[in-house]
Amino acid sequence: MKAFFYLLILFLVVSCSSPQKSLENRNYVKAYKSALNNLRKKNPDKASKEVLMIALREIIKRERIYVESAKVSGSVKRQIESLNVIDELKEKINRAEPYMNDEFLEDYFKLQEDEELLISDISEYYISAGLGHLEEYHQTKRKIEARKAFENFQRSDKFTRLTYELDSMMENSLELAQVIYYIEISTLWNMSHAWKIEQELSDLDNNNQQFRKVYTGTSPSNLDIDCRIEISFSRLDIDTKEREDREDFERNITTTETTTNADGEEIQVETTTTVKATVITEQITKTAKWDVDISVRGTNNCDVRGTRFTEEVVSSIETKRVEGDEQALPSRYNASNNASLMSDDNMIDQLLDKINYQINRCLF
Repeated sequence: MKAFFYLLILFLVVSCSSPQKSLENRNYVKAYKSALNNLRKKNPDKASKEVLMIALREIIKRERIYVESAKVSGSVKRQIESLNVIDELKEKINRAEPYMNDEFLEDYFKLQEDEELLISDISEYYISAGLGHLEEYHQTKRKIEARKAFENFQRSDKFTRLTYELDSMMENSLELAQVIYYIEISTLWNMSHAWKIEQELSDLDNNNQQFRKVYTGTSPSNLDIDCRIEISFSRLDIDTKEREDREDFERNITTTETTTNADGEEIQVETTTTVKATVITEQITKTAKWDVDISVRGTNNCDVRGTRFTEEVVSSIETKRVEGDEQALPSRYNASNNASLMSDDNMIDQLLDKINYQINRCLF
């Protein structure tokens, strides 16, 4: 028991001295945390306050060296990282402030000044990069450059207060970056199904995104189209094929018959008879098939390529009939027949669902 109390007292002594030990070992972050924990757990003591002040002072001194080098480095990556460093330092000061009596108030304001300077530099960097891409767009008319300009203006907006000028540049570059799609659906060979085709593909112009605008139906006359896309359907092919299979069965059946012998007595006589049957299976397969061609004409801003694909829907049924004596059939024989073939309309609906999926996958 005495040994237990001795170890407990030793543990408490070591715990109380750990902030000082960490400070002596120049582990300032650990000293800061330990001293702050001590001050939170009990009444503030002078030793812990002293350790907290010295450790925080050393942390600020060390991190300020990194911040100052980042400010003049010309590296936007390092400057952004230094903003995180400043945030962490300000948080450390805020946690220690209840015990420091404004000891680090001047350091806090200095960190805020550094933060504002860095934000201004980072914002100007992205605006300058955005203007460079915008100039490249005006020279080449490549909309990817306008998109890069918008993305840089957007990054700048994250670091600084939005101004009318920056908002205008973002709006202008976004408008210039939009790739214009015009999709025309050709139903020349399928006039009787034209309404269904157009109805199924009517949602293609819902594929608008931030940098893409899609039109179907009437060609927009007031816009320069980047991608002219024609979707052509070949003539719908619905074909029905029939196949017949025959399977023969043979079986010996023993039956008992009553007959009269020579003495005029009735007796039971077993008779073996061979019975035969043929099962005829008729399979009818109906296939609906459409070839679809996607042709594309576009500027260097069009990143879509033409393609051709085929979709099909298959429906099949089986019917069975028996010729001969059904007693010859094995017990495993199943005489059930499948339902009727799918209607043309249902097959067309399923085909168009599959085609719509493929078109969206190819184009978007």
